[in-house]
Amino acid sequence: MGYARLSEADSYTELAEHYLGVSEPDDPRYDNLLRGFLTTAHHHFALLRLTLFTRCEREHGVDHYGHVVEMFLDHLAAAYPPQHFLVAGHMSVTGGHEVVAKRHLRLASATHATPREAGQYLLFDAAQPITTMGGLCAALQSVF
Repeated sequence: MGYARLSEADSYTELAEHYLGVSEPDDPRYDNLLRGFLTTAHHHFALLRLTLFTRCEREHGVDHYGHVVEMFLDHLAAAYPPQHFLVAGHMSVTGGHEVVAKRHLRLASATHATPREAGQYLLFDAAQPITTMGGLCAALQSVF
């Protein structure tokens, strides 16, 4: 699981070595610098970052965040089949999951679950559509 490298020029390797202490492309952390550049600096990823990695429902309100999620899902539907839900993680969650603004399932597998033993993962048959949040939550399993 890695991002496609936009460039393997010496300059990227030098930056990865300088900032991450990574000296070769086979190191699993090699793409982390690229991930950081894309999610924090590139303007095309601003909505993605807001949607996936912040608790903007607390800052802007659940209704506003619900509209952001709808815009995000509508944008995805321009190139893919209609999307009903957003599933994202990497944020602290009491228990293994939290439903945010009706269409966002925030998932915590272990590190971000409180307590850790409440960690969950999502396992579903992608060939079968899931059209309700209850149906999506029914596919959650315990990590432990």
